Amino acid sequence: MNDFLSFVTPAEWHGLLAREKSRRGVAGSKLVFVGVRNLAQTEWCAMQAVRCSRRQEISAFQTYITERLAFCLQTRRVGSLPVSRDAWLELAAPDPPLAIVESLLLPRQWQRFYYVGRYWETYDGYRTWAEPDFPTMSWHFSLAGYVIVGEPDGLSRTEVLEAKSARTNYLARFQRPVGELQADLYGVLFERKAKVICLTVGPGDFELQRSEVRHDAVANCLRTFARVDGGWLPRPPSEAWKCRNCEVNDGCPIRRC
Repeated sequence: MNDFLSFVTPAEWHGLLAREKSRRGVAGSKLVFVGVRNLAQTEWCAMQAVRCSRRQEISAFQTYITERLAFCLQTRRVGSLPVSRDAWLELAAPDPPLAIVESLLLPRQWQRFYYVGRYWETYDGYRTWAEPDFPTMSWHFSLAGYVIVGEPDGLSRTEVLEAKSARTNYLARFQRPVGELQADLYGVLFERKAKVICLTVGPGDFELQRSEVRHDAVANCLRTFARVDGGWLPRPPSEAWKCRNCEVNDGCPIRRC
């Protein structure tokens, strides 16, 4: 992420987030800015997805503002960064067409692979999964009352790529559905029809699993996430160790241990 706003203090960022929520006409306590990675955790534990999103909302908001302002400068919508912080919010507000964003952030995407394969060619020569160099971009999308911030592991012209690794086959059973939902979210947001999961277990070779993006799974995810965000209590994870290892288990109302 660009760091040209590194001079903004944490207190200023929190104040700016509060003003953005006021500009949108929502309460300051309303969760608005959410990362795809946290959102995909709804597949595993919806309570964790919401609690992590609340803890990390300020980071997602910083990404949104920084990248939106960089986009405005790169497209010469403004010649320099305005002094007024409120002007930043107005500049960041419009949602440009994805094609325009991609033309700037992935300018040579049309020259890249049409689909994800085991090997691909870059301007630095042939690469493999041991040296990942697949083209991607970070962007933000308004959907279901949230601003969702995401950066896939890779983007071809027709597919999204999500790479997941697990130490054992047992853990891979839980990681795989989360990775698939994360890829579905990227597919919907970045308007790709298909997704590719690159799954690695332990030191083994990777496996590519290709399928269509599931729009219904994304809709269900957003519906469940919003319900939990609104106060509904979901079932706890089936494995108690998940709660023990959760980074937001302190005070969690569905904690199993």
